[in-house]
Amino acid sequence: MRKSLIALVAISLPVAAQAAPTGTRDCTVPDVTGTWSLVTIESAQAGVQDFYRTNPNEVMRFGVDGSFIYVARKNPYSASEAKRSLDQADALDGVSYNFQVTGDRLILFREGSPFEGFTCAIATADSRQAKRGDMLLTNLPNRPGLKRIQRKLK
Repeated sequence: MRKSLIALVAISLPVAAQAAPTGTRDCTVPDVTGTWSLVTIESAQAGVQDFYRTNPNEVMRFGVDGSFIYVARKNPYSASEAKRSLDQADALDGVSYNFQVTGDRLILFREGSPFEGFTCAIATADSRQAKRGDMLLTNLPNRPGLKRIQRKLK
């Protein structure tokens, strides 16, 4: 329990900003706000790859009010299905999720407590894996390796 508390406090603390990788820039709240679809995920964390093999289609919504919600399933989402599924999940889950962007950090909160943190960058040019405008999320240091590429739904 003590290690968990220390890890949660650590991901919420501001740190000196690191330079964004070449071809990217740090995320801002206006960048992140909207609905995003998962393009790819690579993880060293047990169970994550198995989950996404079964549920490869995920959408996340970052609200202008700082709210956050996500859902995943086997079949792809259209924009209207994503909105409906996210609204339904938000209404039924009974948990409050929020986000905060500070420098290169995107921190997710559950019931006001930080529970997940990422380094967040926006691709400024097309690359082999990402397209211009994609959001690149990687786990913070001292966490299992994770790399996500998200693309904004239109």
